[in-house]
Amino acid sequence: MVLMNAGEGFSFGKGELAAAAATISFIASTLVSRVGLQGIPLGIFSIYRTVLGTIIYYWLAIWLYGPNHFQDLFSNVVLKWVWVYAIIVIIIGQFAWNLGLKNARSADVSLATSFSPLAALVIAMILLGEDPGPGLIPGGIVILGAIAIGQFGRMRKQRADTEAQERQKALETDEALEAESRVNFKGA
Repeated sequence: MVLMNAGEGFSFGKGELAAAAATISFIASTLVSRVGLQGIPLGIFSIYRTVLGTIIYYWLAIWLYGPNHFQDLFSNVVLKWVWVYAIIVIIIGQFAWNLGLKNARSADVSLATSFSPLAALVIAMILLGEDPGPGLIPGGIVILGAIAIGQFGRMRKQRADTEAQERQKALETDEALEAESRVNFKGA
């Protein structure tokens, strides 16, 4: 809960700092991915990103938790869930996300990333049975409100662009008819 703990008033702790750092790194990752995907085949990019992420995660886990962190890596329970995670999140999810980054407009990518915190909240509630808490409901409402405002502005701009194109087309038609009347040529 950003800046809100039950009965304590406002505070900014390790969790909030980690969430802010994750948000900034996610934005940077999205921008770098979008630029990088322009000239690189999607499969090569996905493999490179996964290998680099695995290496960074491994060294970060060793540094934070020590060398015993991976001692149960080959147990049956862990291996089963690793395969579920690998198929659903890594293969399907990352491929779909990178494909979207490669082919979508910036506004569409922005809209998709706006739903990430809400999706995480809903998934945590459904899969883990977590209580959303008093700070997350207003935060979700703020996010939905921001998405609605952004979509309203986007639709308004599209409508204005369409009207401008129609006016330009009508002006060109009027100019063509005026030029034809000056020549007074009606065909053979």
